[in-house]
Amino acid sequence: MYLSRILTAAAIIALPFGAVAQPKLDPSCQIGAGSQDSCTPIVGCLGGTGVYFTGRAIGWDTGTFAIETSDQLLCNGTWKTQGTLGFGQAEFSCDDGRGGTALYTSQDSATGTTTGFGKLSDGTGMRVWTGHNIAQFMINQSGDVDTGLECHGVAVPLG
Repeated sequence: MYLSRILTAAAIIALPFGAVAQPKLDPSCQIGAGSQDSCTPIVGCLGGTGVYFTGRAIGWDTGTFAIETSDQLLCNGTWKTQGTLGFGQAEFSCDDGRGGTALYTSQDSATGTTTGFGKLSDGTGMRVWTGHNIAQFMINQSGDVDTGLECHGVAVPLG
């Protein structure tokens, strides 16, 4: 079970890894409206220490996802959007034995943009953003064209 979760996460994320490589968004991830093969990038902050994560979600209204943190923790799980208002929930487990739940709200279904929050089973909090226009969403939220996504002072690679 442990090995299959890692292989699944590695196959879904498909990010270039190296000795000093940090996770970043996968440019091959493309949205397909209404398709269960649709791919949406995920970024987020884990706890208050500057640890961030990137990955991708596969599906439409329901599906799977996988992320990797900047300190090389792998997590994967399932997500489901409920109702016409775009609220959803994700359940996940990580390769260090922790699991968790995240709640999110769709901001723009055409680009897959959502915002959310969650917690790991040990109480570690998280913030999450998904979508193909995450950088533009961050600019629109702050009104500052130089704004990027940071997790407690650590820049998250958005492209």
